[in-house]
Amino acid sequence: MTGIEILLGIGVLALIGLGIWYGWKKEQERRRLFQEWADANNWSYAHGRNKEIYGRFGFLDRTNQGHSRYAIHVLEGEWQGREAVAFTFHYAVTHHDGKRTRTSHHYFGVTLMRLEKSFPELKVSPESFFHKIGHALGMQDIDFESIDFSKSYEVKCSEKKFAYDFFHTRMMEDFLAHKGTAMELEGEWIALFDKGKLEPHELEPCLDRLIRIREQMPRYLFKN
Repeated sequence: MTGIEILLGIGVLALIGLGIWYGWKKEQERRRLFQEWADANNWSYAHGRNKEIYGRFGFLDRTNQGHSRYAIHVLEGEWQGREAVAFTFHYAVTHHDGKRTRTSHHYFGVTLMRLEKSFPELKVSPESFFHKIGHALGMQDIDFESIDFSKSYEVKCSEKKFAYDFFHTRMMEDFLAHKGTAMELEGEWIALFDKGKLEPHELEPCLDRLIRIREQMPRYLFKN
């Protein structure tokens, strides 16, 4: 091994070490900011792995992927008088190509708010995500009068009328103003999803967005 090869090897190891250190520092900062936010807003916060979250919210299609499912950075409390939960969800996917096995790890942010009434299953995604999950098979693809909205979002619902009631003109305009929104509503819970780990600066905007969506739901939907 030449001197240049040795130096290159040392450089590669140094870069790997730097990447690990940076990831560790970023994680420590994330924990600190979440804890400060939780303390300021009278929420609970736990950064460690939580497998019970999947048991509580496993009805969400986005949590039914891969294996090794668990949540981290779990926050719970009330936001503007409504029960809310937020966390980062992890799952792993293992691929076999006949010669070797490779496992990839995936994370996405979840912010949920509890409604005062139970509703049918409604799923909204900017991608054709729900075609890939068996739980969504048999649900109707809903088309709307707004061509822009229908092109921007895939909507599936177990009850077509509820989808039309939910996505009135103002609600569609709100979703078009926030393109890329992925949402699921089932039972009493409404959830927003975000790519990658949930970051502290994203938490309040997601909670406020859920409040805004709830406020735009027609009042008659909440009447018995």
